[in-house]
Amino acid sequence: LAAPRGGDAGTVALTFHHLPAAEELSALLDALRAQGARATFFVTGDEAERRPADLGRIRADGHEIGSLGYREVDLRDRPAVAVRLQLRRASQAIERAVGERPALLRPPLGRFDRQLRRLAAEEGLDLVLWSNAVAASGAGAGPVQLADHALRALHPGAVLMLPLDVPGGVEAAKRVLAGIAAAGYRAVPQEPGVIDNS
Repeated sequence: LAAPRGGDAGTVALTFHHLPAAEELSALLDALRAQGARATFFVTGDEAERRPADLGRIRADGHEIGSLGYREVDLRDRPAVAVRLQLRRASQAIERAVGERPALLRPPLGRFDRQLRRLAAEEGLDLVLWSNAVAASGAGAGPVQLADHALRALHPGAVLMLPLDVPGGVEAAKRVLAGIAAAGYRAVPQEPGVIDNS
């Protein structure tokens, strides 16, 4: 499990899953910069291979990169060799893109077992989660609903997660940034540690 980096009572960890379109990424990086906010972007190894320049832009702006595995698939009950390959390929792809291996692993789809936890540790990855339940992104779930859902979990030390690969994901992220600032918190990257998952 994990806490915000610099985890004092005035911070929340802001995290994102996947990458939005390149122009939307530029708008999100601008919004983060304007708020003085930093975040952790969790990506797949496949995304890192397809979009290394975008990962480089994210790192250049002072944000962290974490892993979702090579492809975001459920790794429970799979052979250990297959799980290790997923983790290692993702770490290598991210390292090629940004010059360093990721330290954090979000279990793909939020699902994990003892084997994944053990193999992640052996690969130098800390398994981390988030505080807010994942909002349904289907019909009727626009940016307002996604942001409101995430902000319901806002509390000191919270780890907020927003998907960027859904319609309205970047707009929801901007709304969450505004909500974090309005509540008097500072957005920081996620780091290993213990969180209050209430």
